[in-house]
Amino acid sequence: MSMNIKAVLIASTAAVLAHGAQGAVVTTWNFNDANTAASTGNGETIAIDTNLSTTAVAKAKKSKTARVAADLSTNLALDVSNFDATVTRSGHDGLLFASDTTGFNGIGVSYLQLNGARSSAWAQFQYSIDGGLNFITAGLANDGCYKVAAGKSFQLFTFDLSAVAEANNNADFQFRVMSIHAPDANAFVATSGKRYMATGSKADWKFDDVTVTGTVLPVTVTPAPGAIALLMAAGSIGGRARRRNH
Repeated sequence: MSMNIKAVLIASTAAVLAHGAQGAVVTTWNFNDANTAASTGNGETIAIDTNLSTTAVAKAKKSKTARVAADLSTNLALDVSNFDATVTRSGHDGLLFASDTTGFNGIGVSYLQLNGARSSAWAQFQYSIDGGLNFITAGLANDGCYKVAAGKSFQLFTFDLSAVAEANNNADFQFRVMSIHAPDANAFVATSGKRYMATGSKADWKFDDVTVTGTVLPVTVTPAPGAIALLMAAGSIGGRARRRNH
């Protein structure tokens, strides 16, 4: 009986580890329900000095890279508009996602982004481990800053937070994407390279298939006191039986 119990425990542990090694979806937003609530998991979307709405993206083609991660049937995306016209306010406008990562570690974030031609080409990804009290970029490539290329296709952006232990198993995990100045200029640079605009039909950002992933944490099972006593009794009986056989 002892060997059977051990075999079950080993098999169960192996199954959990195998599942976790493949990664799992923590939270997703596909916006196809025409709202900003998470499609999977526990999460919300919040505007930061901008306006949020959902919009059809049937005419917006997804790049080959984006198609790897995207659902091709998706026809709605999140539209972020009305950025601040004050040219000195770098990093003040954008949007925030809150995602409960309880039960997961090895956190990663990915999303598709499509910029309007006159919107800011540069953005910064930031994360918070304390419910939004502080946002940091420690451990991120280029301090979380990236440029969105001009075009009519969504682009896929990914951020690996697996080395950020505080992002693991955290009900207060958040991340945000902020509009920033170009690194080599004290001003916003338009995605198209033409004149930057804070508002208007070509000054928006679009997001789709926002996904938080992680590895499922193993579940520690503590046997009930009665089960422990039963196992000890079984071991004792097995020991006496082996002594009699000798």
